[in-house]
Amino acid sequence: MFDDAGKQRVRTQFRRLGPLMRLAALLGHSARMTPAQAADLVIELDEVNGTLDADFTTLNCPATFVLGTGGHSGASAQEMATLRASAARAEQAGRYVSTFTTAPADHVRILAQSPDLIASAIASVAEQTATTGRLCT
Repeated sequence: MFDDAGKQRVRTQFRRLGPLMRLAALLGHSARMTPAQAADLVIELDEVNGTLDADFTTLNCPATFVLGTGGHSGASAQEMATLRASAARAEQAGRYVSTFTTAPADHVRILAQSPDLIASAIASVAEQTATTGRLCT
């Protein structure tokens, strides 16, 4: 989903974060990779995520999204809106795909700021799985 300008912003963002990434890695709070490697990973993950519609179509068990509402320092408001809209595409592609809720946090901090929402989403999927008997195969 990143265009060339978006890819460049990702690379710039990780170059700026380089010193903090190295410190976080030394403290065991981050992966041990260079800023360039981290940027390449994010860009590659974005490319893969953009091709998942066929996978959502064949999904045969419940899956749900917890979306963030917040912005992100490395992306424009429009890029974040596009990212959130991809959940709707996934729902249209797969009959067992849903959006559970929207959390009042950006996508990086959802787990830390809204663990109760994540736990509820997991419980919901487990309940759907038990009710329908649909286990992922």
